[in-house]
Amino acid sequence: MIPVVYVSKPAAALLALTLALAVPATASASPTTSPSPTASGNSDLRPEQGSAKVASKAASFTSQVDDPHYSSSHAGSVNVHGWWLDDHDNFTGMKARVTVYLWAKKGSQWVQVNKIPTKKNPVTVYAGGGGGKRASGSVSCRSHKPTWYHGQVDVDIIDAIDTSNRPNSHDVELNCQPW
Repeated sequence: MIPVVYVSKPAAALLALTLALAVPATASASPTTSPSPTASGNSDLRPEQGSAKVASKAASFTSQVDDPHYSSSHAGSVNVHGWWLDDHDNFTGMKARVTVYLWAKKGSQWVQVNKIPTKKNPVTVYAGGGGGKRASGSVSCRSHKPTWYHGQVDVDIIDAIDTSNRPNSHDVELNCQPW
């Protein structure tokens, strides 16, 4: 005979959270890896109605980051943008805190070069992207020496439990040295 164990709702929620966090991430937080600029694979948990702390169902969204590029509005700087998409309407009406990181390669090390916080980073926005729905990171050029850059985005759905994935853009060489 198999013993039956009864678990309280808080204990069941804690067990579900523990199991969800034990699943390996699909995007690396390391600035030295470079999956596609629209890397997805965020496995997030939407909260139960009325509770921001209890996970009730697995849901997905897509974190996106563009490749670092010369700014079209501020000459002499490099920009990167990050946003999120609610591909399956799992987070309708919910906002996320979106933070972008701009990395430059100095010797053999990647160094974060954008300042956080700023007016445009991080931002709390609805899904979508485009003006007003994305975070922006930038750095000014001090010389025109070739430098490797890549961007990284962290999307945290407000009042939901999600992974710590930080998808990376492609590595891009630009004639803009920030030091």
